[in-house]
Amino acid sequence: MIRHCDFSRNRLKSYALTVTTPSLRLVARTAGVSTATVSLVFSNHPRISAATRERVLRVAGELGYRPDPLVSAIAAQRWQTDQAHPGRIVAFAKIQKYRIPDPWHPTVEGAREEAARRGYTLQEFSLMDFGSARNFGRALYHRGIRGLVLGSVYDEDIPVDLPWEHFSAVHCGMAVCPVPLHTIMSNHFEAVELAVHKALASGHPTIGAVFIPFTPEVKDDRLRLGAYLACQRAHPRGRLADPLTVPNDARLPERVLAWYERSRPSLVIGHNRWILEILTEAGGWKCPEDFAFITLHREADDTDLAGLQVNDGQTGAKAVEVLDQLLRTNQMGTTVHPVLHDIQPDWMDGPSCPPCGRPPTDKKKESRTKHRTRLSRGPDAARAAAPPARKGSARGSKLRAG
Repeated sequence: MIRHCDFSRNRLKSYALTVTTPSLRLVARTAGVSTATVSLVFSNHPRISAATRERVLRVAGELGYRPDPLVSAIAAQRWQTDQAHPGRIVAFAKIQKYRIPDPWHPTVEGAREEAARRGYTLQEFSLMDFGSARNFGRALYHRGIRGLVLGSVYDEDIPVDLPWEHFSAVHCGMAVCPVPLHTIMSNHFEAVELAVHKALASGHPTIGAVFIPFTPEVKDDRLRLGAYLACQRAHPRGRLADPLTVPNDARLPERVLAWYERSRPSLVIGHNRWILEILTEAGGWKCPEDFAFITLHREADDTDLAGLQVNDGQTGAKAVEVLDQLLRTNQMGTTVHPVLHDIQPDWMDGPSCPPCGRPPTDKKKESRTKHRTRLSRGPDAARAAAPPARKGSARGSKLRAG
């Protein structure tokens, strides 16, 4: 039995609205605003009031509406050719309690250039100017800022309790972040591996490393130490001395000098110039006459040091690139599965690590190899390779008799 179906225009229109993907027009009609207002809300336009913005976003979330990323990409090509729209602002947040020398300058400049290339305007903010993270989040929200790049959290006791559901956010810098966000950082594991490889290639007989962990210890410290221990296990015993892991306290110089006296490595790998200054100024040794030095964080003006130069500018640019993808797909709040993006460091030569001649070899292993080579060629080759015997000796008599 076939039942009667109503194929009237209103019925078909109602059915289409229930089965198709929610559109911008449906969001506008449900929220009681125009389609232009909905478009301005998703463009983070400052002209839209906070109440209207919140109502439209709530309705869009209930309907499951998300902007089409293809349409956003096409519109972005037009936006990039024009001057940055006042509503297209992203914030770079510096999380700190005290005004310290700005360690984010290269990162911020790289982020600023990438933001301008993508049609955004980057503004810097410091948490200490707002009193608390909650006030900081409210200020960003009422200014119409929805994109946030969170800098490294240097002070572990600062609560980062922003209203994350209103922002698309990423984290760049150190691998410590109190909230689950996509993180962009330098590849510290590969930096140590590359430093050890360069040290071995330069021919230094013994290599040592000094690591100063942050307080509390963060993932960066574990990556560096793990890379060095992996290299120590992969190379001949005694070539890589046991590393020194020492906290940054008043006894730091004393412990570094005691470790150097005990291990006496011909090359030292350290995080920065600080370790070099302890050995040269407090210990009285000279670099590179007494020991060579490789730094894991070479600054632009460290022309006298050899080591790894961290690409902070690329870190900031990659952070804006990931943030742009989140904004275009309307992904707000924290993420369930954060992604870690590694930026590779660059090796820079310097006078602090000159070559040290031929690398030392394992004499026992070399002797065994030569012995196997003579045996593989047969007794005649072994007899020919043997040194000539003196006349009148017992060995010479046996050879002549044979």
